[in-house]
Amino acid sequence: MMYQWLGEGENRIPEYATHQVGVSEFKSILAFRQQHQMPYSFNRSDIYVVCRLEPVTFDLTVCSTELLDAKWIPLKELFTSRVHTGLTLHVAGLAKQGLEKGFQNVDIAMSELPSVYKGMTYKLFSRPAS
Repeated sequence: MMYQWLGEGENRIPEYATHQVGVSEFKSILAFRQQHQMPYSFNRSDIYVVCRLEPVTFDLTVCSTELLDAKWIPLKELFTSRVHTGLTLHVAGLAKQGLEKGFQNVDIAMSELPSVYKGMTYKLFSRPAS
């Protein structure tokens, strides 16, 4: 989980964050973006990971101190919206392809493999070998 990599402080993600956002199960990584010299990150490198998750419920509870609104948006509506980025459109296209044809050709899947360190394992993210 992301919280394991962040230091202490106000920006740390709580260990129970998955429960707060209503996510029950990690399915895969759909995409990740890497960019150097991000202007809004003090010209540091940035990695942005988009995961495919399965919600516990489709009922949303909005925390009014953090959000003005929250809603599920059908992919069709997202494609016709004028408020999106190239990244959003690309990932939405991957989601659409997965929903229509199956995610086996879209997902970057996770495999748990034995580590070279005795008694340990690690998670490897890759496209499935054919």
